[in-house]
Amino acid sequence: AVSIDGEIRRPGSFTFIENMSLEDLIMQAGGFKESASPQRIEISRRVVNSGETAASASARTAEVFQLEVNRNLSLVAAKFILKPFDIVTVRSLPGYEIQKQVRIEGEVLYPGIYSITRK
Repeated sequence: AVSIDGEIRRPGSFTFIENMSLEDLIMQAGGFKESASPQRIEISRRVVNSGETAASASARTAEVFQLEVNRNLSLVAAKFILKPFDIVTVRSLPGYEIQKQVRIEGEVLYPGIYSITRK
């Protein structure tokens, strides 16, 4: 299995398929949310250590790749092929916020819902 989390429509675990690309997984997960940053996708791949190095406290357990993808799901660099147990994380756009509203009630001239226009 491979998994994907973050700013994606259907995060979760998916069955690994031979030669599965990052774009394939993003499509299976329903694509990016509006808040997704295609410029910051991280893939964590486990490192299999054997022998004495596996018992060492300094042994690496994962390798992390950072990739950039266009919103139309084409990699900016070469195609990235996933491996079993890869974990993909799609980060959110810096400073992204959805519009917020407040409700004003009580003894005011115009009670109701108002949109917040500034941070």
